[in-house]
Amino acid sequence: MKTITTDQLKELLDSHWDGVLVEVLPAEYYREYRLPGAIHLPFDEHFEEHARQALPDLHRQIVVYCLVRECTASNEAGRRLEEIGYTDIWDYEEGKSAWRAAGLPIESEHIETHR
Repeated sequence: MKTITTDQLKELLDSHWDGVLVEVLPAEYYREYRLPGAIHLPFDEHFEEHARQALPDLHRQIVVYCLVRECTASNEAGRRLEEIGYTDIWDYEEGKSAWRAAGLPIESEHIETHR
């Protein structure tokens, strides 16, 4: 698995990249904010099953990330993806906090509950 810096990832996202950006944190972190275009694939007991459904192309470039450099979830998720056959995995080790701190665009959502 390779690593990618904030600058490299920004350049990639600004191009006509056809890879997949994957946040591996729990849902509440994903809903709070995420990198533009990222899909949510939490690193939990269903990770492999959900990865196979969401990422059918084993050779498509995938960038995984979590919150901060000290978070190991993205590295572990990337290794797991490689173990099940994915061939082009990159870890954005700096995490989405570094992306946000750099003033780069983020996405978020407001979830309404209905009773």
